[in-house]
Amino acid sequence: MFKTLNIFLKKGDATMQLKSILVMAILLVGVMPLAFPVLSITGTSAAFAASGNPKIGALSTTYPYKFTSASFNVSVPAGTDTVVNVDKASPPVTGLFDINFTGVTFTGGQFFLYVSKNGLSQLSSSDVNYSGPFPVAQLQTIVHTAGQGPLHGWFNVTVSNPNLPGGKAKFSLGNDSIVGPAPTNIAGGSYYIKVFDGSSTSVAVSIAQLVLLPGITISPTSGPAGATVTVSGSAFSPSSLANVTVSSGQTSNMPSGTIYISKNVSTSATGAFTFTFKAPDLDLSFPNTGTLHVTSEDYATSFWVMPQTFTELARYVNFTYFTPSGFGTLNFQPNATAYIPGYVTEPIVVVGANFNPSGSLSFTFNGSALSPSYTTALNTTTGFFNATFNVPVSPHGVALVIIQDASAKYVFKVGVLPTLIMPTSVNPGQKFTITGYAFTASSTVNITWNGLGVGLSNTTQIAMNAGVGSNGKFTVPVTTPSPVYGGDHVVNATDASGVPGYSVVFVNATASVSPTTAALGTPVTVTSEGLPAGEESVSVQTQTTSGNYTSPGFTIATSSITEGSSPAGVDVVYDNALTSYLFVFPSEYGQLMIGLTATGYPQMHFIQLYDGSSTPPSLLTTVGLNVTGSTNEGRQILNAINSLSIQQTNMLNQLNALSSSVSSLNTSVSKGFSSVQSSISSLSSSVSSGFSSISSTLGTVQGSISSLSSSVSSGFSSISSSLSTISSTLGSLSSSVSSGFSSISSSLSTISSTLGSLSSSVSSGFSSISSTLGSLSSSVSSGFSSISSSLSTISSTLGTVQSNTASIGSLLSSVSNVTTYLLVAIVLAAIVLILEIVILVRKK
Repeated sequence: MFKTLNIFLKKGDATMQLKSILVMAILLVGVMPLAFPVLSITGTSAAFAASGNPKIGALSTTYPYKFTSASFNVSVPAGTDTVVNVDKASPPVTGLFDINFTGVTFTGGQFFLYVSKNGLSQLSSSDVNYSGPFPVAQLQTIVHTAGQGPLHGWFNVTVSNPNLPGGKAKFSLGNDSIVGPAPTNIAGGSYYIKVFDGSSTSVAVSIAQLVLLPGITISPTSGPAGATVTVSGSAFSPSSLANVTVSSGQTSNMPSGTIYISKNVSTSATGAFTFTFKAPDLDLSFPNTGTLHVTSEDYATSFWVMPQTFTELARYVNFTYFTPSGFGTLNFQPNATAYIPGYVTEPIVVVGANFNPSGSLSFTFNGSALSPSYTTALNTTTGFFNATFNVPVSPHGVALVIIQDASAKYVFKVGVLPTLIMPTSVNPGQKFTITGYAFTASSTVNITWNGLGVGLSNTTQIAMNAGVGSNGKFTVPVTTPSPVYGGDHVVNATDASGVPGYSVVFVNATASVSPTTAALGTPVTVTSEGLPAGEESVSVQTQTTSGNYTSPGFTIATSSITEGSSPAGVDVVYDNALTSYLFVFPSEYGQLMIGLTATGYPQMHFIQLYDGSSTPPSLLTTVGLNVTGSTNEGRQILNAINSLSIQQTNMLNQLNALSSSVSSLNTSVSKGFSSVQSSISSLSSSVSSGFSSISSTLGTVQGSISSLSSSVSSGFSSISSSLSTISSTLGSLSSSVSSGFSSISSSLSTISSTLGSLSSSVSSGFSSISSTLGSLSSSVSSGFSSISSSLSTISSTLGTVQSNTASIGSLLSSVSNVTTYLLVAIVLAAIVLILEIVILVRKK
C-alpha cells in the first residue's frame, strides 16, 4: 500500500488530492491542543482532605480573648506560639498563634496540618506535615470565663513530630480553633496552612500565609545553676552563621547587662542549629530566683530573634537533726543563715535541691572533711540529693558546715550542744562509765547524782570532777549510789564555764538473800534495793541554740523532771506461792528487809518481789535460795518408791504366768499346723495325678495336628503345580504381545519417516514465505522513509504556522466555544483523507 502511495504522490495529476490531504493534516495537528488540553501538576498526584479556607491569626491573651484574622500574613518565630504581628500592622498585633476552622468542612474524623509553599488545594511533594492527627470532635465551641486564661477549658493534645520543638509539643483545641507552635527544622519564608483529613474532597488551604521568622527554643526552661540547656534554632539563613548570647538583661530583643556566653554557630541547609551551654551560677539565695535571657542574631540579615528565658533556681536544703531523746526538722533554709542544733555522734539529715548537677559534692565540718552516707546521690539534672552525717566529736560552740558543689558553696551553722552518754538503766551500787561531749575544751567538769531518798529533795551523790580534753570530750567511771530508790534519776555535768548537760538513767530493783544457802527450816533474810518509793520533782539546766537563722547563740534553759517511780506495795512470793508479806512498803530509800524460813525439797528455790499495786502484779526482782538437808517430804517420796517397787514385783509375777499360758497355746497351735500340712500333701498328690492325665490327652491332640499338617502340605503341592502351568501360559502370551509390539514399532518408524519428509517440505515453504516477507518489509520500510521525509516537511510548515498563530492566542480563548464544531470537522477531514487514499490505491 505504501509503494502505491509513493507512486501516487509522484503523479502530476494528483496535485489537488495531495494538497487536500496536507490541508487536512495541518488542521488536524493544529487544533489538537485545543480539543485535548493537557493537565500538568507539579509534585505528587493530588491528595484530598477537608474543603474550605481556614483562617490564621492571633488570639489575644486577655479577656474576652479576641481572635484577629489575617488577610495577608501572620509573622511567627519558628517553634513558638507567639504571634509577632498580623498583616504587618502598626502598632503590631500580637497574641497566640491561632488557626481557625470556621470556614472548613470536614468529611473525616481526624485531620493533619501541613505547611506549603503553594496555595493549591492539594498536597504536593514539598509540603511538610508538622502536626496531627487532631480529633475533629474537639473543635467544639467552649465558653471562656473571665480571668481563667485564654485557653481555659480547651482540649489539650500532645503531638510528636520531628518538625516541632524538641520533637513534641502541646496544641489546644476549642472554639473551632487550634492554638500551638509554628513548625521548626524548615527554612524561613512564607507558607500556606493546609488541612488534610483523608477524605475525597479537596484540601482546605489558608488564604493568608504564615511568615516563619527565625526563632529559638530552649530546653529545659528552668533549673539549677550548672544545668545543661539546649538552644534549638530554626528558619535562620541557610548555611550561614548565627550568634547565641546568654545575658542578664534584654532590650528590644538584644542582650544587655552582663554577657555570660556569646558563641557563633553554623546553620544547616535549612537554617537550623543546636547549641548547648551550662547555666552560669548566679549565686542565688533561697527563695530568690534569677533570669537568664537567651537570644540569637541571624548574621546574614542582622535579625535578632525573640528571646527566650531560663529561670535559675536557688539552692536550698531542709534539715532533720537528732537529739539523744528525739529529733526535729527545719525546712527550706537559705544559704549562710541556716542554724541548727547538733549533738555529738547524733545524725543530721540534709536534703538539698537545685545544687549544681555538673559535678560532685563535698562536705566539711569546721574545715575537716566529712563523708556522709547518701540515701539519694546528687541528681545530674535537678541537683537534688539526700545525705546523712553524724556530728563529729568537737568542743562546745558553733561549727561551720560547708557543702561545696561544682560552682558554689552552701553554708550552714551547727550549734554543738553538750551531750552525756551513759547506760539507760543501772542497778544500785553498779559501776558504769559516763562519756561527755561538746563541753568547753580543756576545762573541768563537775558530775553529780540527783536524788537518793524520797523527801530528801535533790540529795546528791558521786560529786566528782573530771578533766575535759581539747576536743570537748571526757570519760569518767562512776558507781551508782546505794541505797537509792528505783526509777528515773538525773546525772548532771557542768563545766567551769557554766555549760550544763544532763542525762536521765533508770535505777532497777535488786534483791539479795543471806545466807544464800540454808538448811531446811532455818531462817534467812531477804534485802531489796531500788524499789519504787515515790516521786519527786527536780530542776535541771540545759543549753539550747538560739538565733534560729540569724546570729547563732546559746541560752541556758531551766526545766523540771520527775524522778523516781510511783510508790508500790510489794508482794513477796516463795516458789510462786504467796507468803505472809503482802503489800508491804519499802523505805524512802527504796529498801525492804524481811525474814523467811528455808522450806521445800533440798534444791534451788526462788524468792520473787512483785509490784502489788499493778494489775496483774508486775515482777520487780528475783533472788535464789539453795535449800539443803532432809525433809518429811523426802521420806514420803521414799515410801512411795518402795510401794511402787512392790507393785512392780507383783506385775512381774503376773507376766510370768501369762508367758506360761502363751507357751501352752503355742504347742496347740503347732499340732494344728501339722494336721493342716498333711492335708496339703494329699491335695498335692491329687493335683499331680490330674496333670499327668492332661499331659496324655495333649499327646493325642499333637498326633492329630501332625496328620492335619501332612494333608495341608499335599494340598499346597497341588496348588504349586497348577501355578506352574499358569506361568507357562503367561510366557507364551508374553511372546505374542512382544511380536505385536515389534510390528507396531515398525509401522511407527515408517510414519516418522513420512513426517520427516513432510517437515522438510513445510520448512522449504516457510523459507519461501520468509523471503517474500523480507522483500515486503524492505518495500514497507522504503515507503515509511518517504512518508517520514514528507512529514518532516509538514512539521516544518506546522512550526511556521504555530509561530504565526502565537499572536492570536487571545482570539483562540474567545472562540473556545467552537471546539465541538472543530472536532466534528476534524473527524470529517479524517474520513475524507482515508477515502482519498483508498481511491488512489484502487486507481493503481
